[in-house]
Amino acid sequence: MTIDAKTKMTVVTQFINNDGTATGTLIAIQRIYVQNGKVSQQSNTNVAGIITTIKSRTPSAISKRLLPATRTSLRAFSVDGPLALRDVRMGLMSDEDIRESNRRQNEAFERAERTAQNPRPLQLDPASAKQRNEIAAALLSYYKFLTGLYIPEEALRRPPKGDQGWDYINAERFAFLGKTDAVIDLYKHIPYIAQDRAIGYQIDVETICIDYTGKDFQRDAVQKQEADSVTPGQFDGQDAPIWNRLKEPQHVALLAKPLETHRGLWIAIDIRDGKAAQLMPLNEVNEQTSWEFSNIQDLLRHLREEFMKLASLPLAPNNVVSAEVNGELDPQRARVQEVYRDYGWPSADFDKEACMKKVEQADEA
Repeated sequence: MTIDAKTKMTVVTQFINNDGTATGTLIAIQRIYVQNGKVSQQSNTNVAGIITTIKSRTPSAISKRLLPATRTSLRAFSVDGPLALRDVRMGLMSDEDIRESNRRQNEAFERAERTAQNPRPLQLDPASAKQRNEIAAALLSYYKFLTGLYIPEEALRRPPKGDQGWDYINAERFAFLGKTDAVIDLYKHIPYIAQDRAIGYQIDVETICIDYTGKDFQRDAVQKQEADSVTPGQFDGQDAPIWNRLKEPQHVALLAKPLETHRGLWIAIDIRDGKAAQLMPLNEVNEQTSWEFSNIQDLLRHLREEFMKLASLPLAPNNVVSAEVNGELDPQRARVQEVYRDYGWPSADFDKEACMKKVEQADEA
């Protein structure tokens, strides 16, 4: 049975215990969908490595067997998925447990704040400062370009004027990243596209800015669960120079990450020489793709050109897609391209507000 996501349905959640009773040990969670009088059982996965790993009558139920099998088969989870960053436990938390967990997190957050009240000065040479300013200027230009096309202007966060940069970002608060002072200093002085409250404004196809100033990041940082999670071990076996750079992550600044899929891209800069790259996580056939640029200016120029010709196509501020599907222009997306051109893109007469309203209607048609 195929579920129609646009039609009303009833979802029943089953908690399955080891002995079939209400008092046994919870071993799995599965859902049953009821729509138009028809019942659909928990959907099965056909991802290689998962079905063969799980031997139970509910092969795709949420269970302690499914989670590690999924992490192994879908390596994207180890890059930016929450399962790789948290201690996943089966079971239900009581209200008291939740309150206690929140209390501990708040205390940890307050302790981290106290230790960061008197930060040490970052050690930076003049060449690094010059490079930092050039990167910041390039990012600001690109983000302003995006706010002229589809992202709300208020989403652009500019660093405070002067050399001080963002107050929140310092070596003490970011010590858990293990980055050099040059990387921390870069984070401290660049602009961002806001990502609080899981807004998900996309700066490229299925790719979001890592907002190191945002409240979401600040709380996650206390638990060491943040977007800058690329580690050398995740790129073992990659011999190209671009992957070898990630084996020294202390020198790598990450500016963007995939939007909870394996289809978006990481954007990274090696602060030692300024080389920039787009990195794609492992795909379905266990391959990794990357594109290296001489500097961030060249990388952003490439992204801008894709938007100019609408090969990268915004359907909404939080939904940027490729105009092509399987190497061919998608007819529906071609109609959206025409809407942009009808409203003046890419000329100076482009009417952003009117265009985005029409794009939303065209995408829903």
